[in-house]
Amino acid sequence: MDSTPHEPEPGTRTPSADDRNRPTERAGYWRSEYLPDGTERYWSTLARHCTERDEDRATVAAALDAITWYRHKASVPFSAGASLNEIIRQLTSPPIAAGISEPPITLPESGLSECDRALYLRDPALLDSDLIQTTSVVALAFRESNAVFLMYYLDEGIQARPVALDIRDMDTAPGRSIGCGAGLHQICRGRYITEDRETRPCQCHCGCEQPESALRHD
Repeated sequence: MDSTPHEPEPGTRTPSADDRNRPTERAGYWRSEYLPDGTERYWSTLARHCTERDEDRATVAAALDAITWYRHKASVPFSAGASLNEIIRQLTSPPIAAGISEPPITLPESGLSECDRALYLRDPALLDSDLIQTTSVVALAFRESNAVFLMYYLDEGIQARPVALDIRDMDTAPGRSIGCGAGLHQICRGRYITEDRETRPCQCHCGCEQPESALRHD
C-alpha cells in the first residue's frame, strides 16, 4: 500500500500534565484543543482539507468516539486490518492496541484544488460529488511512561492519512491492567500483572471481567 508519510512516533509529551491552561503548538498539526476530560487533541496538517470546517471536525470527532479497540495482533476486519498492518510495519515501536471506527464517514477528497477548497468552505453543496469520499477511521494506541498516545488515520484505501492525535494521562491507580489504565477497556483481559509478576483480577469497575464486552473507550 502506498501510505502517506506518517506523523512522528510518540515522543516527549508536551505540554506537561501540570499545564492545563491551553494547548500548545505541535509540529505537523494545524489546530489543537483540550477535550473535557483533559485529553490534548491535535489535528493533523495532512488532513486539514477535511477538518477545517467545524462540521467536518465534529464528524471526525464522532468517529473517534465510536472506535472499537482490539489488542495488538488480534483479528480485525480485513480491509481496515490491511491499512493498520501497513502503518505498523513502518513504525519502530509496537502499539498496545489498534482501533477501527464504524460506520464510514463522508469527507472531501484529499488534494482539492484551491478553487474546489474555496467552494467547499463556502458551501459543501457546491463541491462536485466526485470529490467527496467515504472513508473510515483507523487508530493505533501507544503507551510511553505515564502518557497514552492515540494516533488516528483516515483509511483512504490506497493510503492512510494521519488526521488527529490524542494525548492523555495514563491512569496509574493500583490494580489496573494496561488496557484500563490507558482508557481502552475493550482490550482488558480482566487481569493485570503485579511488579512481582503475579496475575491478579483487574480492579477497574468498567466491566472488563468480560474481555470481549463491547465497551467504548473513555
